[in-house]
Amino acid sequence: MKRWGVELGAGVSFKVGGNTDIGLSYEGKFKSHYTDHTGLINVRYNF
Repeated sequence: MKRWGVELGAGVSFKVGGNTDIGLSYEGKFKSHYTDHTGLINVRYNF
């Protein structure tokens, strides 16, 4: 695997109702002959 590569990430969150937040995020790692993708969904209830 090559030594140098690129790592990218982004995320957003939404307020749903009075007490609930939903978040979506993505992270990607890219090198020569290698890729890695990660996606997350977070749900948070504030009480």
